[in-house]
Amino acid sequence: MGGQASKDAKAKQEADKAAAEAKEKAASLHLLIALGPEEVGSGSPDEWHSFSLHASTARAIPDSLARLTSLTILIIEGCDNLSALPENIGELKKLTRLLIKSCPMLHVLPTSLGALDRLASLQIGQCSIEALPESFGDLGSLTHLNLDLAALKKLPANFGKLVALAHLDLALSSLQELPESMCHLTALQELNWRQYSSFCRGVKQGDGSSSKITQLPESIGNLTSLKKVSLSYLRLKVLPESIGRWTTLETLILHSLKDLSALPGSIGDLLRLTRLKIAFCRIETLPVSFAGLSAVTDLEFSYCEQLCGSSLHVLGRMKSLLRLNIECCDNFENLPESIGDSTTLQSITLRGAYDDKVVSISPNIDLPIELPRESAHVKSVSGGASSQHWGLDES
Repeated sequence: MGGQASKDAKAKQEADKAAAEAKEKAASLHLLIALGPEEVGSGSPDEWHSFSLHASTARAIPDSLARLTSLTILIIEGCDNLSALPENIGELKKLTRLLIKSCPMLHVLPTSLGALDRLASLQIGQCSIEALPESFGDLGSLTHLNLDLAALKKLPANFGKLVALAHLDLALSSLQELPESMCHLTALQELNWRQYSSFCRGVKQGDGSSSKITQLPESIGNLTSLKKVSLSYLRLKVLPESIGRWTTLETLILHSLKDLSALPGSIGDLLRLTRLKIAFCRIETLPVSFAGLSAVTDLEFSYCEQLCGSSLHVLGRMKSLLRLNIECCDNFENLPESIGDSTTLQSITLRGAYDDKVVSISPNIDLPIELPRESAHVKSVSGGASSQHWGLDES
């Protein structure tokens, strides 16, 4: 009988322990639900696949979040008072997507973030985060990364360990340097890097003036899987010759690089480039190698105030050019006659005011040229048979 009593006592002890754990779990999950999530998964909390917290007044998220072991999507957005994430967030082993946005009081991320080894998409924006944990480089499954952080001054030294990264979007107005390891992101297909950050109430904004990055390292040429690159509002003075190794690149956008006055000669090696847009840059002339851009179909120059029309003579030798758009390039005075040699060019568009300059177009350029009526500052144009379609203000 003594043995039976001992078994009964042990069974009761285990039952009491299980009941206590269940009660604790229910209470902790109640804390999560009390946060007022906008969206949760169906079924019991153990089966939830998504948890979305929007505009909560909470200052912290309880550690019990890690009990949602089936969670694959976690969204935390617009929480003005949130100053901490649970330190055990790395226990959400099934998490594949994490979005943290518009939480101005959030200054740090948990070290355990790097333990999210299934995380494929990470977006962190409009928070006051000044540094990323060193474990960040351990996110080996990450394919999409978007960082919009005005206070962030540097990326982790092991950033290049994100070997699966295919899409990288950076808006970092205080960034001081790029990690050397970035050249190891050989799976990267899309790079969108701008200096400014999106506005968020309560987040200190940078204007790019504090950034010390004026050039890209030559090792950036190692990113040989790139298909699209957009660089905007940066203080870059030069682009490295090594960008000629971006042989898979299809789209290149250079916008508001106001210190950039020249393009590298190697740009002509981008044989798969189909779209090129250059806007608000100080570029004066185009390198001779520009003619080697044999796949470019769409070419646009906008607000390049130093660009001389005579430097466009290389465009007539571009083998695939279909559309040429020139907008508000104040130093632009003529379309070189050699453009008429193009066998592929279908249309030329001139837009914007050119003050009192005369835009001269050779009669040998017998192509549809669109010059909208709002370009009233163009006083006269000489051209071929298509001039009657330009819609000029003759007053």
